[in-house]
Formats: sequence, C-alpha cells, structure tokens
Amino acid sequence: MLLEDKSRPLSQDPREVYDIVELSDSEDDTPIWHWCTTTLPHLIGTPLSILSWAFSLRFLLLLWRSLWDDNGKPGIVAACYFGTQLSLLIARVADDGWRFLCTNPRLRPRLRLVGSQVPHADVIITTCGEEIDVVMDTVRAACDLDYPADRYRILVADDAANPDLEMRIAAMAIRTPVTLLYYARPTKGGMKAGNMNSALNYLHSLGGAEYCTFCDVDMIFEPEFLRATLALLVSDDQVGVAVVPQRFYNVPTNDPLYQSLNVDGKFDEIQRDSMNCAWVTGPGVVFRCRAIRDIGGFPENALAEDILTGFTLQGRGWKVVYCREELQFGLVPDTFKAHVTQRMKWFVGRLRNSRRLDCAIFSPKVKGMTWKQRISAICHCASPIASMMNRPLCSWI
Repeated sequence: MLLEDKSRPLSQDPREVYDIVELSDSEDDTPIWHWCTTTLPHLIGTPLSILSWAFSLRFLLLLWRSLWDDNGKPGIVAACYFGTQLSLLIARVADDGWRFLCTNPRLRPRLRLVGSQVPHADVIITTCGEEIDVVMDTVRAACDLDYPADRYRILVADDAANPDLEMRIAAMAIRTPVTLLYYARPTKGGMKAGNMNSALNYLHSLGGAEYCTFCDVDMIFEPEFLRATLALLVSDDQVGVAVVPQRFYNVPTNDPLYQSLNVDGKFDEIQRDSMNCAWVTGPGVVFRCRAIRDIGGFPENALAEDILTGFTLQGRGWKVVYCREELQFGLVPDTFKAHVTQRMKWFVGRLRNSRRLDCAIFSPKVKGMTWKQRISAICHCASPIASMMNRPLCSWI
C-alpha cells in the first residue's frame, strides 16, 4: 500500500504549459487504415458473432432433445456434456459481447510533447532474479529516451537484491546524465505489486514526480516513449493512465501460439478505447501518481494486478486511454512450458480479479464506472468463470 505522499513533488506548478503537437500523415492515419481498424471489425464482427451464437444455440437445442433416454431422463454423462457446451457458449458471449457497445469507433489522435518544458517522470524497472545482461539492456534503453535528462529518473527495483546488479547499476549511473538509482525493498510481500508500491514510496521520499511508468525487465522502450504517452496525460487532468501495446521481437515464424497479441493491440483495444473502456494490460503503461495514490496503491497479491488496477481507477472516475503506437518491444516465452505457464497465470489472474471485484457487479470498487465500462468489466470477469476449460485452474485460487 502506498503511504501518504508528504514530500514536495519535483514539479507541481499548475501554471506550467506544455507544447503538444498532433502527428499526422503516417500510414496509420490514412482513411483506409482508420476504416480497417475501427469500422470494418465492427461491421463484420457483429453479424458473424450473432450468427455463430445462433448456430451454437441451435446445436444446444438439438443436443438437448437428443439426450433424453427412453425413460425421459438424460444420462449423467450426457447432461455433463450439455452443461460443458452451454458454459462454453456463455464464455464466448462474454468474450465477444462487449463489441456490441462500440457504436462510434474512432482512433485517438497521436500526440507528442515537444521542447524541453516537459513534466517530471519516473521510470521504474522491476526485476526479480532475471539475467543481469537482460536487465542492463533495458536500463540502457531507458537512459537513451528522447527526454530531458533532468526531467526523469530511472529506478531499478530489484526484488532479488542482487549485489552484482547493484554494482553494475552504480557503475552505469556514473556515466549517464540521467539520475539512475538502485533499490531493493527491505521486506518482501505483495508479489510484484508490493515491489511496485515500495518503489513508489521510496521515490516519493526523495521528492515524487508527477508521473511514473513501470517497465518489465525484458521490455525495451522506444526513444519517444515518454513524449508520446505523457502528451495524453497532460492534455486531460482526468486521465489516470495511458496504455501502450506490447510488441515482441522474438515471435516465431507464423506465430503458431498467437504470442504476438496483434489482434488485441490493433483491434480490440482500439475498440475498447473508442468506448472509454480501455484495459490496463501489461508493462509499459504510464500512470498519474495522484491517481495511484487515490486508489491506495497497486492491488497486492494479485496475478493480474495491471487489469485490476485499471478497473479500480475507472471505478474511481479516472480515465484509461490507449496509445496506439508501437513504443515498446520485448520477449515472449521461448519454450512451450513457459508459454503455458504464462497463459495459466493470465487466466488464474482473471479468476482472482473476478472474486476481488465481485464480478464487477456489487463491488464498491467499480461504483464510479460508466455503464459501458461496467459491462466491459463484467465480460472480463465472466469469461473465465463460464469457461469449463478453465475450471481446473480454480484450484490455484
């Protein structure tokens, strides 16, 4: 949990005015691309979803009629099979139903902060026992951001308290103009979110920045990362977080396991953003520190603390916006076992989020959501619960 911030922020002058420009004339801004990423998925996806549900429902009705035996009672095995198929249909409806709310698809403009008059920000790199060379690559990329060196700090939050990594960070801090810090929290607990909260408390004790971003140790930021994301935050005081899609540079040819997440980043998230229902997914998102303090810090002991944080922010009235630019690149699991472990973590995290949010129906954490945000959150919570394929994972809870 975050402590009350009593330190003097590095910059809090409300009179500061930032220069922001809107980018245009790129291939992503052409009318055909706009139509393909917003209108086309809605026009095609909606009728196809309805048709698919209709066929599935017809199949279930025929299946139900065929299950009755001569005594007028269905067998146990047959009834279980019918229940499984019904739960899978409910899961599909939960996965796709939110798209019907997207009645006015649009693309959020791409903005840039220009000049040296920019807000202060903290870049926090979380690590826990990863290879030191991988960590240092991420740190070097953070040091090379196109941002004034006196306007941001980098903190390596090491949950493994590796002395070799601390020495490497200290040596690099001497050579870089950016303030580079190392931190290992004194007490463990709260999983990754506990490390994030502890890192923020440490930075606040030094003089907190207005904004912060958390970077996974295997993600590399593009130089314009801060100028692109912070432009969305400073242009609207109600924006609590700007989300950046994840891209990967080691995806296998043809992507057989769908590790690229291209559909999510290029279509689903854009549709959600057009309804002001964007999800906070993964690392590389930029938070307004005041918004994080407003919800009491990141929710600890959560496997999917990112999405849970986003829903909690929306429940407090903060906006979650989606920056549709490719500004970070990382690594996908390079073994099948690691891939399965990652996906299991995601699904179990969604199940736990459902429990903590009371399926986004009764929880006071979501009372400030709009009705579209509430339905989007309900779909997120209902999908893994309804899916019988995920039931064995409930043993993890």
